[in-house]
Amino acid sequence: MHLEHGIGRFLGLVKIGRARPAGALEPEVARVSPADSASKMLAGPTDKMSVLQQQQEVLALEFADDAKLYVPLEQAYLVSRYVGAGKKSPPLSSLGDGRWARAKIKAAASIFDYAGKMLAVQAERQLHPGYAFAPDTKWQAEFEHSFPFRETPDQMRAIIDTKIDMERPRSMDRLICGDVGFGKTEVAVRAAFKAVMDGKQVAVLAPTTVLAQQHFEVFRQRMLDYPVRIEMLSRFRSQSEQKKVLRLLREGGVDIVIGTHRLISGDVVFKDLGLVVIDEEQRFGVLHKEKFKELFKLVDVLTLSATPIPRTLYLSLVGVKDMSTIETPPLNRLPVETVVSAYDERLIRAAIDRELERQGQVFFLHNRVASIERVRDRVVDLCPQARVEIGHGQMDADELEGVMARFIAGKIDVLVCTTIIESGLDIPNANTIIIDRADQFGLADLYQLRGRVGRAEHKAYAYLLLPREMMTVAAARKRISAIKQYSSLGAGFRIAMRDLEIRGAGSMLGTAQSGHIVAVGFDLYCQLLKQAVAQLKGKKPRFRLDVDLNLDFVATNEAEFVAPPIPRSRALPSAGARGEPPSPEKIPAFTPITYVSDPGLRIRAYRDVAEVTTHEQLDRLRRDWRDRFGPFPPPVDNLFRLIEIKLAAAKSGITRVEVRERKLMLTRRGDFILVAGKFPRLVEAKIEQHLGEILELIKKL
Repeated sequence: MHLEHGIGRFLGLVKIGRARPAGALEPEVARVSPADSASKMLAGPTDKMSVLQQQQEVLALEFADDAKLYVPLEQAYLVSRYVGAGKKSPPLSSLGDGRWARAKIKAAASIFDYAGKMLAVQAERQLHPGYAFAPDTKWQAEFEHSFPFRETPDQMRAIIDTKIDMERPRSMDRLICGDVGFGKTEVAVRAAFKAVMDGKQVAVLAPTTVLAQQHFEVFRQRMLDYPVRIEMLSRFRSQSEQKKVLRLLREGGVDIVIGTHRLISGDVVFKDLGLVVIDEEQRFGVLHKEKFKELFKLVDVLTLSATPIPRTLYLSLVGVKDMSTIETPPLNRLPVETVVSAYDERLIRAAIDRELERQGQVFFLHNRVASIERVRDRVVDLCPQARVEIGHGQMDADELEGVMARFIAGKIDVLVCTTIIESGLDIPNANTIIIDRADQFGLADLYQLRGRVGRAEHKAYAYLLLPREMMTVAAARKRISAIKQYSSLGAGFRIAMRDLEIRGAGSMLGTAQSGHIVAVGFDLYCQLLKQAVAQLKGKKPRFRLDVDLNLDFVATNEAEFVAPPIPRSRALPSAGARGEPPSPEKIPAFTPITYVSDPGLRIRAYRDVAEVTTHEQLDRLRRDWRDRFGPFPPPVDNLFRLIEIKLAAAKSGITRVEVRERKLMLTRRGDFILVAGKFPRLVEAKIEQHLGEILELIKKL
């Protein structure tokens, strides 16, 4: 996606000659403003082009009607990967028509309204004083001490942040994101205990009855030694039991109630509700979420979500939502061993036998309800000693709950099921998952499914089975080898599994905004959102330094630096040297191929350079590059010096820095800055010292 021209197809990095056919102007790559640079580099291929030795690396993009656009590497920041919502590829934009500009304006307007609404909800929460919980009691310390595991640093930070929020006099709205099995529930358990110690009631919402049942067991187990009454509201309870729980809630006889969306029915009334925990928030529908917002406007809300919220989105929502992320795996957790193989019944039998030998349980995933019974019979034939049952979404609800309850209780050895198991079940005893026809799942699904096992100290196994003939089909193999690479823990956050990320974005932003994500792409959407939030808060966001550099003694790309001067007879004189002999000497300021050889990394490097807006970011970038690529060669040192000049210029309100024949021309608010009626001159004898000299002069201003 090109910021100015819209959506194109990336053809790769290509080298093009810097000379043009007779009569054509040389593209002044180093000295045009980003907006029109790319258009000046538009070129139809021609056989007669006399290409000199000067080869310049550019990003080649293809747009509608076979139009090509060449973007110089140092302007790579204008190009980003298009990521939309859903599977469809977007149509390519046409160069020169106004459709892309209109889509951008429309998205920006809608995002502005959306950000306004979010901030209004936020402001309302801040205006109405909530309940400030008392500091931790002695019991709280004892209770936390009884946690059988060691907290990870991220988890500890999330717990502390949550408690600080609870002790403030305004109502909390915190989102906790963490990979499957990284200890989000413990954060909720401690917050709930803190609320109960202060005489408040707690409601815990889960998307499925099975998950609610599971939370019920966990909370009860953790609070056994304390006078805390925990009840559950779900289909598992008879009508008379439910009525009793409702009566006790009204009278204040229940401290913690756990349930499904049954908890937001009209007949549920609390005596003194203080905290609401929403688990697996991404699985509730938009309507439910709107209802949560209305019902729980002024109580503390803690939301848990396993769908990773993309980092970019997270950053653009800073100041709108309080978030904690848990990315460190618990101690002793072993990565899931992933095996990709052709469908082989001997392998299936061996896998099931091995799991049963260590008293474990197995998920056998077959995502076709029509043939699931045949598969169950086949598994029974292979392993006659195993207790095998089936579970899928088309079963009668009570029957399915029964099956899941038996599986959790360890009364079933092998559960032949569909993807119904995807939602956050935690069954530490199930440590093998066999996925039939793994080629039919997307990366995100495979990742979530594989997260169902490996939640205890035992080594867990995931078998991805493909039909024999598929073992050579490239796409499915590629996808599955990707899953194998990502077996590192916490990868749910770090993998650029973009389909997973976008799902996270969609569930967080709601349906209306997904359309705009499709129209302008995810990266630009996040940028516009960040802009809107800053604007509404009365701040001015800076994404890039708005300073134009045009220094006639600096070569900003390899072609300019390495190439011999162009003979006058072959082409027009190069810019900056019109009318006089070309300057034989320029100093280099770019990222040389010898320093960063991978094209993808080089593009990324130029993007990082363009995104620096503060000295802290510059220092961080320097450290990162030194760690990653080694000591800086002179061109990279000079490149960083150019950024320093831009930072100093931006601080002084200068919008353009130009040097022509040692004359320093600085523009501020449309006027040149003169010293004693003249342009300042660069006096250092050595050309290498000019950059330092410019920096000093600008700082003096």
